[in-house]
Amino acid sequence: MGAFFQLRLRRHLTKMLKYLRYVFNDHFVLVLMFLFGGLAFYYSQLLRELPAVFPGGRLLLLAVWLLALLPGKLATLLVPADLVFLLPKEAQMKSYLNRALVYSSGLPLFFSLFVAVITLPLALLATGYGLADGWWLGGTLLFLKEAQLVLQACRAFEEAKAHTLVWWGSTVVILLLAFYLSPLAACLLALAGLLASGWHWHQLSGRLRWELLVEAEQKRQHRIYRFINLFTDVPEIIPSVSRRRFLDPLFRGIKPLQQNTYLYLYARSFVRGSEYSGLYLRLLLVGAVILWFLADFYWALGFSLLFLYLIGFQLLPLYQQFDYMVLTRLYPIRDTQKQKTMQQLLTVLLASASLFFGLIAVVQLSFAAGAMIFAASLAFSLLFSFLYVPNRLKKMQG
Repeated sequence: MGAFFQLRLRRHLTKMLKYLRYVFNDHFVLVLMFLFGGLAFYYSQLLRELPAVFPGGRLLLLAVWLLALLPGKLATLLVPADLVFLLPKEAQMKSYLNRALVYSSGLPLFFSLFVAVITLPLALLATGYGLADGWWLGGTLLFLKEAQLVLQACRAFEEAKAHTLVWWGSTVVILLLAFYLSPLAACLLALAGLLASGWHWHQLSGRLRWELLVEAEQKRQHRIYRFINLFTDVPEIIPSVSRRRFLDPLFRGIKPLQQNTYLYLYARSFVRGSEYSGLYLRLLLVGAVILWFLADFYWALGFSLLFLYLIGFQLLPLYQQFDYMVLTRLYPIRDTQKQKTMQQLLTVLLASASLFFGLIAVVQLSFAAGAMIFAASLAFSLLFSFLYVPNRLKKMQG
């Protein structure tokens, strides 16, 4: 069964690599560089400005480390058909799950280590510990995360006694011990919890919770596909369509004329479909949250333009939404009119986002700063729609 898991893992990784080349394209990598660069700059500035005695830092660290323990689930790679075809192999599934546990530990432990290293300067400043204590703090976080994954594996068996609430309660106690009393004692307690979880997992055998395992794996993969779907079409994600009757007044300005055919189709598709409207709202919300915490005009302006570019770029596939519908091919509408309609819709959406970002800047910075950010964002929206979009649409059609 271990070899069977390796075979299924190879197929899964091959599939993920096919999608990741669309995710980590040049544009997304550029955005990540700007984002991490900005966050690193403000984090370094924050550390310089914090007082020598920072009592609230411990509670802040507790919240950050608890959030860092959320990502990372047990990846079993099970499919619904396994409820039937793997049932005769139930007695041998322990080796399969052992391989799944080893595979599932890699990325979450790396992420936990990354968080521990990044927050170490804040931890030393808030607690007053020495640099040597950072090893115990990092070990505590790693042991807690691995114990969580082992307990998730234990839940696969019907006889398991793994309670999520107990783990979260003990995790909070151990982290409080690490930040307020002794990082060494907290690390030893976390290690003891990991060993106890491992011993419990070693003793388990018998019947599996097949339905629970398959459902958990389907939810885990669905979250991954939803993220990938922001960059490219994923067959596993079926977009949902909602009537949203309350938004009908937005379409009253679109007159039933031949030249408005694609404007009506694109507007309706954007509003009713969760694929593009959800993407627009999520990027708008993330951009607004980042702008809310920026106190520098130039950084606020840069991030405003960056998120406008992201919104516009991610909405471009809407142009090909109706290419495979026969009626749109038969209707006498030129491609130039279709392109002009797409530019018109993008201009309205980007101008609305520019106004929203400008209002955020007015509240957080000043009226003058907000007005300048809105003017610059509006100018960028027009340049994007009427200079960048035509060339990009030609490449998409070619």
